[in-house]
Amino acid sequence: MDVPDNTLISFSATKGFFTDAEGNTLGDSVLVKTSNGRASTVYNSGPVAGSGTITARIANQVSARDVIISPGRPANLAVRSFVEVDGELVEADTSSVASPNMIWMQAEIKDQYSNVVPSKPIKFKTTLGTFVNTVQEITTNSNEQGIARVRFTPGLQAGAATITAFANGDTLQDQLIFNIKSTM
Repeated sequence: MDVPDNTLISFSATKGFFTDAEGNTLGDSVLVKTSNGRASTVYNSGPVAGSGTITARIANQVSARDVIISPGRPANLAVRSFVEVDGELVEADTSSVASPNMIWMQAEIKDQYSNVVPSKPIKFKTTLGTFVNTVQEITTNSNEQGIARVRFTPGLQAGAATITAFANGDTLQDQLIFNIKSTM
């Protein structure tokens, strides 16, 4: 559709915002004048990952495009421990050698804006006991909620296990102490 110069085009976004050439925020909708049959604006996806729609309108003509905003680089890693009691995960930092309950280590990875980061490798290490009954170090990917979880087996020795989680090429790490008692 050919349009004369200075025709106003309305741009809107359901996620993110528009800026001027200097990077100043203009909001989630802007009016832009055409020049040589074109209108353009600067879009900033903002800090929130997810999907959105950018729409351009002129008179009764509408054109919309879906956008997917991916999370940024991993920036935060938090490790937590859980004991599974009657099928429910209960956050805990202590169990016993003879406990029939499964123990889980969980790491959550987020970007600098607290968006979860899926499909990233997270390495777990322990100083006592094993993961999945066999190894003291294991790597698993984060799920769609940015969570990686691995089963921890304390073994037959009481003590304090230092559980460390690593991500982003080992540049991010967090650790906790999980206490293993000899009796309940």
